Amino acid sequence: MGTPIEIASYHGHQPIVNDLLKLASLQDKDLVSIESDIIHVMFISVLGNQYEMVTFWTEYAKDRKNIIINIPDSGKDNLYALKKYIFEMVTINEKDVEHYGSEIATILDYFVNKMEESDKLKAYWNSKNLPLVSVKFFDQPEYKGQLCSIDLSKNNLRSIPTELLWGSPWMQELNLSDNSIRQLPEPGRNVNVSEIGFNTLDLSKNKLSCMPFEVFCLEQLTILKLHVNSMKSLLKKFSRKENNDARHISWKCSKLHTLNLSNNNLSSIPRGICGATALEVLNVSGNNLNKLPRPWKCPLRILLAGANNIKEEQRDMHIYWEGTLKELDLSSNALKEIPTTVTKLVSLKTLKLASNYIKEFPEPCEWNIFGLQELDLSYNKLIHQEDTPELLLQPPRSPRSPRCRSPSPRSPVSPDSSSQFFLDLQTTKTKLEFPVSFLSSLQHLRLAGCQINSLPMCICKMENLWELDLQGCNALTRLPEKLGELQFLSRINLNGAPICQPQGIQSVIANPNGLNTKDLLRFLTNRHRMSVEFNTMKMMIIGPKVNIYFCWKTNKNNDLFINCINIVFYLGLVKTAHPL
Repeated sequence: MGTPIEIASYHGHQPIVNDLLKLASLQDKDLVSIESDIIHVMFISVLGNQYEMVTFWTEYAKDRKNIIINIPDSGKDNLYALKKYIFEMVTINEKDVEHYGSEIATILDYFVNKMEESDKLKAYWNSKNLPLVSVKFFDQPEYKGQLCSIDLSKNNLRSIPTELLWGSPWMQELNLSDNSIRQLPEPGRNVNVSEIGFNTLDLSKNKLSCMPFEVFCLEQLTILKLHVNSMKSLLKKFSRKENNDARHISWKCSKLHTLNLSNNNLSSIPRGICGATALEVLNVSGNNLNKLPRPWKCPLRILLAGANNIKEEQRDMHIYWEGTLKELDLSSNALKEIPTTVTKLVSLKTLKLASNYIKEFPEPCEWNIFGLQELDLSYNKLIHQEDTPELLLQPPRSPRSPRCRSPSPRSPVSPDSSSQFFLDLQTTKTKLEFPVSFLSSLQHLRLAGCQINSLPMCICKMENLWELDLQGCNALTRLPEKLGELQFLSRINLNGAPICQPQGIQSVIANPNGLNTKDLLRFLTNRHRMSVEFNTMKMMIIGPKVNIYFCWKTNKNNDLFINCINIVFYLGLVKTAHPL
């Protein structure tokens, strides 16, 4: 039942407690030396409903240890607030749970409340410093059929009893996240797993090395969170019930909606995942996968697979998920090209391919995505170079006839002629061209860290673009003036990009208060207006200035004035936007 001083405090024997303290002092020992020790014996006292002992230990801490412990003034007849208060302060050990399990269960009952939208009960046992879960905590007559949700997150649990996971068929939600659980118990042979009613299991942020196969046989399971664990293999090699390699057995959780396996050390996903025919969200990011699992028939909407070692993608992804997949994250992998199957995912809204080794962007005609809203190509090996005079040596032009207004067609140039210095960047695949469908749908475009010397002009036609990230584009020195026409552009990142053109743009970028996107767009718009050539003339009149002007002002000799105008039109010397 614990140490002698704990037993005496539990039963309220204050004289015995004084004798034990005196005896310890004679032996140069201190039974309660620090604040946590005093709070612990206060907790043992309150478990025995000994209010006088709680007062004794409060005064002992103040007089002997100069430690002030404030407790609520609840009175001797109301121990509810006192028990709850001290329970929140104390650090319970495993022996406390073993010796005083029933008393602790009565305190935990204070944290069981009705759920908002039903008459069922939920236990809020999170952050209670529990080192162990006793069956006495939840196996009570008033809980059977009523307690459907237990939150045991942020405790100090290293294991859980079998009855908690496999002995409560009425249980629907169990949260065991933020603990130190290394292994889950397997069900007994007499347990019918199909009768277990869990629909949500949160086992994230533990130290699990693998999972029993029976977890994936829970027919009512819809949400399973296993992220941030230590799993190298998702399943134990053999299933006790199936007596077979569990990695190849099809899962039976046909209602599973969300599966989070991120931030483990998984090298593969079991083939049995094809049994999850209702899966919509799959997160396998932060593992050691070389490839994704084979696509299967399910309404998958979100696939997150960043921070792996994926080198090639499954080729038939679009066959199964063409009409359902909305978000695909393949960033921080080892892809060298954008897989063709990705370009055929018609319903895709978000595509993240940052931090790969992609060198070429598929041709616009290869894309079948019509509603893409977010595209992240940052930190790849993509190159874009415009055909500017600084980069190209123009081939020589054939001489023109002085009387000919239209340019003569260029004759073919042999490889041995001077055109051998002409650099055709389009044939060397250094163009970054987006499909026409992206121009009206794309809202977020990230090209950070790419080797672009000028912004692709098609970006200036993305009418709904809201964010443009050009951070770290150290070869980008100029922004096109037409970029100012993007009226919805609200965020542009130019950190690390040595923009110096058009002239005067540096004063806008080097704003001490930070880059203001609206000011930048206003500057580019003004520059664009100034650079447009004025080549429209409404009327030009050639002739005796005084006579024509006089006739026009006085309305005299109108015939002469009209003849002059007709001659001017006849010679093609007048251009007008409005006919006279």
